[in-house]
Amino acid sequence: MSLEGAIAANRFGLGARPGEIDRASRNPKAWLLGQLDGPAPEPAAPPSHPFQKAGELVVFEDAFKVQKFLHKGDKKKRKGEPREEKALDKSGKMAGGNARRKIYLAEMGARFELGFATDRPFAERIVRFWSNHFTISAKRRKVALFAGDYEREAIRPHINGSFEDMLFAVCMHPAMQIYLDNWRSIGPDSPSGEKRGRGLNENLGRELMELYTLGVDGGYTQADVIAMAKLLTGWSVYAGRPNGFGFYPERHEPGSITLRGKTYPPGWEGGAAAVRDLAHDPATARHIARKLAVHFIADDPPKESVERLAKIFSDTGGKLSALYEAIVNDPAAWAPKQTKMRTPVEFVTAAM
Repeated sequence: MSLEGAIAANRFGLGARPGEIDRASRNPKAWLLGQLDGPAPEPAAPPSHPFQKAGELVVFEDAFKVQKFLHKGDKKKRKGEPREEKALDKSGKMAGGNARRKIYLAEMGARFELGFATDRPFAERIVRFWSNHFTISAKRRKVALFAGDYEREAIRPHINGSFEDMLFAVCMHPAMQIYLDNWRSIGPDSPSGEKRGRGLNENLGRELMELYTLGVDGGYTQADVIAMAKLLTGWSVYAGRPNGFGFYPERHEPGSITLRGKTYPPGWEGGAAAVRDLAHDPATARHIARKLAVHFIADDPPKESVERLAKIFSDTGGKLSALYEAIVNDPAAWAPKQTKMRTPVEFVTAAM
């Protein structure tokens, strides 16, 4: 057993399981990097409840909306029914909501179980980092339905790929589309906008730059937020594809759009090009580098560590596995001084 083995198991992992510090102590850095071979492990679904993909969950949500609509019509017809009948009716209305809750609890329970037992705790910590970076909130009931699939489909397969690939997977997932209301965002001058009188929602355009890529000091204006929101119009949810994503040209703001001094063409190509440019921007490299250093090294990480990570991000085109290797090899990450607190979820996981 060694100090470095304990640091590897605790600072980079989820808390030491029996024998884990001994295994890590043989070669702590190799033990960590050996866990990053391929995608992150997936939680195991309960035998009675196989996990569904995003497209299947979109179908479920559509069916639930139809059920609620029909229920409202029936409720008007049944105004004079006895109380018992009304209670049964309410129970039927809640069936979809209960199913949402069951799906969410099954996903979260499986996630905890994986954290308790995994032999790749560094990979799991990385998953938790990216899920927190690309945050959604299950407080919104509609989002809760998609939360487990969001991590399984948009985060876990991409932890060792490129930042660009993960960014696209996140932005296109129904959980993010619904959480930030982009699925209802319509270009004001689009055919749908002129017909429906509904307009732009800026949430995803803003958070995409402020939180997920450039950072709050990354060099964009409110005009850029509006431009990004326009580029993302038409990006929505669709039950016809496994990933639950659809692009609707009739909702997309027509014409070329200028974002941060660069003009993008209309349609899917313009929005995709803008997202791709954000993924490779130098400000994004600095923002992601600092967040990773804060997560694994210290709340106020050494400037040299952040600069090293940002350079690797830029030089490799956002290759994530290269960033993790740089963190593992950073001397500051192995300083024995305890500088970080566990999150509540990580505390519970480590205690178990």
